[in-house]
Amino acid sequence: MVVTGALAFGWAVIELTFKPLIDKARASIDKSDPTRDLDDADVDVVTKKLVDELVTAVEAAATSTGATPYFR
Repeated sequence: MVVTGALAFGWAVIELTFKPLIDKARASIDKSDPTRDLDDADVDVVTKKLVDELVTAVEAAATSTGATPYFR
């Protein structure tokens, strides 16, 4: 009985002590997107940069030949 009471008291103290942190973590988990992979964020930036460089190169080639690029 004493051990059960001590465990319950300890659990309550921990819950009350860390309540702001626990609430913040739960809110963050609720707002998170489970389909988003954080490792893909860097890939997206690199891919966008490469595509932009390719578009610039194609536009430069098209204007040097007098053609009009169809994109943009």
